[in-house]
Amino acid sequence: MASGEYVSVSTQRDTERVLVQKGELNKKEEELANPWHAAYASAIAFLSGGIIPVIAVMLPPNAWRLPVTFGAAVIVLIITGVLSAYAGGANKTKAALRVVLGGVFAMTVTYGVGLLFGTTGI
Repeated sequence: MASGEYVSVSTQRDTERVLVQKGELNKKEEELANPWHAAYASAIAFLSGGIIPVIAVMLPPNAWRLPVTFGAAVIVLIITGVLSAYAGGANKTKAALRVVLGGVFAMTVTYGVGLLFGTTGI
């Protein structure tokens, strides 16, 4: 996740530099996108957001692992949506709903692929 963020933001920074050189963007060097900052933020967010579902899959008995893990992941997605909206000054309900729906969709597809290949260990 962090390396992907680094690559993505590095590309953005390269584009910004070209636009500054052409005079199409009025920014100073220290105002350009920072790929290392983005990579660190992504790594921290990924680790902190992933620890709760990992704990949720480890603690309950086998029969409860799937619903407990799903519920824990939804809670983390709600928190993530609200915090991101708060940081960006956006509508918290709308942001949380968008993050939860996207996350539930991704979990459903991932679980479906696991079923298809017989690799769902829960």
